[in-house]
Amino acid sequence: MNKIKNKIIGRWKVEEVGYSIVTKKINIRASCVNCTNEYIFEIDKVNELNNVECNSCNGLDIEGKLGDTLNSKKVSLNRGTKKVIENEKDRYIVDKLDRLWKAIVKSNKVSICKEWKNDIGEFKRWSYSNGYKPWKVLDRFDKSLGYTPDNCYWRLDNKSIPNNLERILNDNTLSNSVRYIKDVSYNIEDIRMKLAIICVECNELLDSNHIINKGNIGDCVTNIKQCEIYLSKCSELIDKIRLMM
Repeated sequence: MNKIKNKIIGRWKVEEVGYSIVTKKINIRASCVNCTNEYIFEIDKVNELNNVECNSCNGLDIEGKLGDTLNSKKVSLNRGTKKVIENEKDRYIVDKLDRLWKAIVKSNKVSICKEWKNDIGEFKRWSYSNGYKPWKVLDRFDKSLGYTPDNCYWRLDNKSIPNNLERILNDNTLSNSVRYIKDVSYNIEDIRMKLAIICVECNELLDSNHIINKGNIGDCVTNIKQCEIYLSKCSELIDKIRLMM
């Protein structure tokens, strides 16, 4: 698997690669050779990357670019200008669906169904009824097909989450709150995945002939499953957060 690290596949340079024994899929962190933005992919076969386009290059995922631009200027601005930028960042969150719809409609590389193309209201209604949150991104189940209600879904990703979040006390904006929610939600999902892997490993241990008190392993599995239940509840609570927009 490590043989493909640093290799170019399609438009992607592979940075890291791994395999999930839980989902039975290959996890790849790759950067676009054109814009250098990074994405994490969960795929069945490595050569599937050849058919994956870059949303950033197509103008469908500009959140990271906007955030980077604003943050790079923020340190040298006075307090009044900083407030304007905070409002701009918040407006980006409020208008996210509008901008995404316009980008999809204008894109010549990926088709969009007439139902959405002719009515932004219909696109918004579908989004709000199918898991849209400002901290999620629109994705397609089948990358060879266009944007349709049956082929699209809103998913969580770890793109644009800063290593060190600015304290809400210092940056009490809608934008910063969304970053916090995204970070918490992603970390919950990450813990759930790690727990699932640990659970699989514990079950493997039960087949070992060298463990006398296997009841300890059994209790670990029971407690892990209980933790997974609580984490699932946490994810549900996060997804039900309502924002003052």
